[in-house]
Amino acid sequence: MFLRRSPRSSGARPPLLARWILERALPDDVREDVSGDLEELFRRRSDDGPLRARLWYWRQAFAFTARFRSERIRERRRHMDMSTRLSWMDFRLAARILVRYPWLTIVGVIGMAVGITISAGSFAVLYTMLDPALPLDDGDRIVAVQNWDTAKNSAERRIVHDFLDWRGQLTSVQDLGAYRHLSRNLIASGAQPETVRVTEMSAAGFRVARVAPQLGRHLVEDDERAGTAPVLVIASEVWRNRFASDPGIIGRVVQLGETSYSIVGVMPDGFAFPVNDRFWIPLRLDVSLYERRKGPSISVFGRLAAGATYESAQAELTTVGLRSAQALASTHDKLRPKVMPYTYPFFDQNDASAIWMVHLMQFLITLLLVIVCVNVAILVYARTASRHGEIAVRTALGASRGRIVMQLFVEAFVLAAAAAVSSVGLTSFSLSLVNEAMRQNYAGGPFWWNFHLSPSLILYMFGLTVLAAAIVGVLPALQATGRRVQNGLKQVSAGGGSGMQFGRTWTALIVLQVAIAVALLPAAVFHTWDSLRHGLADPGGAAKEFLTAQLTMDRATAPAVTSAAYEREFASRYAARSGDLMRQLNSEPGVAGLTFASSVSGGEPTVWIEADGVASPGEPGSDSGWVAAGTRAGHQVRFNRVAPNFFETFEVPVVMGRRFSAADGESENPQHADATAGEGTVIVNQSFVRGVLGGSSALGRRVRYVGASNDVESGEVTLGRWYQIVGVVGDFPKRQPREVS
Repeated sequence: MFLRRSPRSSGARPPLLARWILERALPDDVREDVSGDLEELFRRRSDDGPLRARLWYWRQAFAFTARFRSERIRERRRHMDMSTRLSWMDFRLAARILVRYPWLTIVGVIGMAVGITISAGSFAVLYTMLDPALPLDDGDRIVAVQNWDTAKNSAERRIVHDFLDWRGQLTSVQDLGAYRHLSRNLIASGAQPETVRVTEMSAAGFRVARVAPQLGRHLVEDDERAGTAPVLVIASEVWRNRFASDPGIIGRVVQLGETSYSIVGVMPDGFAFPVNDRFWIPLRLDVSLYERRKGPSISVFGRLAAGATYESAQAELTTVGLRSAQALASTHDKLRPKVMPYTYPFFDQNDASAIWMVHLMQFLITLLLVIVCVNVAILVYARTASRHGEIAVRTALGASRGRIVMQLFVEAFVLAAAAAVSSVGLTSFSLSLVNEAMRQNYAGGPFWWNFHLSPSLILYMFGLTVLAAAIVGVLPALQATGRRVQNGLKQVSAGGGSGMQFGRTWTALIVLQVAIAVALLPAAVFHTWDSLRHGLADPGGAAKEFLTAQLTMDRATAPAVTSAAYEREFASRYAARSGDLMRQLNSEPGVAGLTFASSVSGGEPTVWIEADGVASPGEPGSDSGWVAAGTRAGHQVRFNRVAPNFFETFEVPVVMGRRFSAADGESENPQHADATAGEGTVIVNQSFVRGVLGGSSALGRRVRYVGASNDVESGEVTLGRWYQIVGVVGDFPKRQPREVS
């Protein structure tokens, strides 16, 4: 029997591309059957026309592809849910595993808790100092305004004229005010006199802070006018501690220096604006007394006006600064006014190296946690070796590598979370100790330096927890579930060991953590020694036999009264007062010796000097004679003004030359006609001879001050005057390498 096919269908074949797409989408077990059925249907439909058949086959190919792809995706999701999705069972299993290995758990929790605490504590301290939040109403809109000297790369604070110009011209910054700090003797009836820091501040400061007084009133603009009665505002703690919460404190008269002030207000607890202040008097500025870039150093503040931004305020301030630079080229050509967040001047945000140093310090401190976690990970990997058989069996039963890694990560995360919970308490306690230490040892620190657990710190600690869990959990899990796990089941069934060894990965980690520890060790030793050396160093004498006392006298600051005649009169009064004190102390039976110095030995300020005939590390100072600290102009040394019997009282040996005499002291007295014209005398120590003079002969050599550091008040050194070395003494105190007296 013979059959004859239709000529139109005998050669019909499905489109090749459509057939390829279909076969790629179909599962292996149904690919042959489905393809055959569709081809048979295609041939039948070809009788109706090849074009319709091809279109039909394309629709079927796409339909089957979409169907089987969706089923495959659902299957993968079901598999993923079963293999990798977390559940409470994972955490319960992790908790049981940690309980099963108590010593490892204890060691891991303690180690990671200490590492997280150290890193979190440094984060809180460093970044609170770097970019703190001002705890005042709309504190982020309170600004500082500076004149930046581009020639010196530092702020110019002698800006009395500029401050008044800004206050009259700026509209984007409101309540523009200024302040400066003074040291005054506080004399009040019924209490011992004491030296206090007083803040001369514009009344605008209280409006900027937006804090109402607890009693009375705060300063107002009328208080700043010349001729008005001097008034004083005090802090609540001063009212409680010094005036015993006197309900009649308003109107009470006290003396600050030589001036009597009437107390008009008490500010509430916590108010310490502008820095960390307790006494406020009105700032009275008479620009007629000062030339441009002369007069007292002041700091300027304000609050951004409604709708103003830092960018708009800076644009307006730049315009004002350009006008000043054009009109006053001799003094303002290099000055550029800047507006910035109020706290920025207290940490030099313009110094990119200082900011990067903070980031580097935090990174290095975080590496300590990494070292701890690597060691804990090594212990966890050693523990995982005992579970290698369990891992192999779970793998043979179908558990994916991701599921096993996820389970081990959960175990490490529970361990790290326990450490983090402990770290929260440790960090809070540590920060409270830091706050207390700051209050006791750095009473003048900014009031916004309050280190505590903040949301950003909690978030940072959570990040550290995840990092610790990744190191402790994921790394051992990846190593344990690698190629060697395929042999694990065979070894277990054969009665063999786990077969897990410390391979290249763990060898590299061990070497890495040892290298980090070695790299950090010198820096840790240096900073530790730098912190402890002052307390451990030999003071150079019987320190317990010595007592110190301080004599402070108030002096006027305005040029109208700080004439040469005033300086001579002030020096005479100071000499008489100190002479009376020394005679009174000498009459005490327990006093074996008495001397005088401008600074306590070991705490002297630094200056920049150059020695005649000796090359300096840098160029001398600017035209004004001022060299900012850290510029490396000249040699940086410590200096002290001492009485003629200073070295004799402290039994410091004279190695060469002589001690001071009364004539030397007379030449330094401002009453002497040649105090600034002739040469002075100076005594240096042996470290100075070695470090500055290169060990050469010192007697007869000359040195002079070319710049004072920022911690030296103006007038304490005579810049540019030559001093002849008349003596060399032994190093005293021994912790100071270079000293000039």
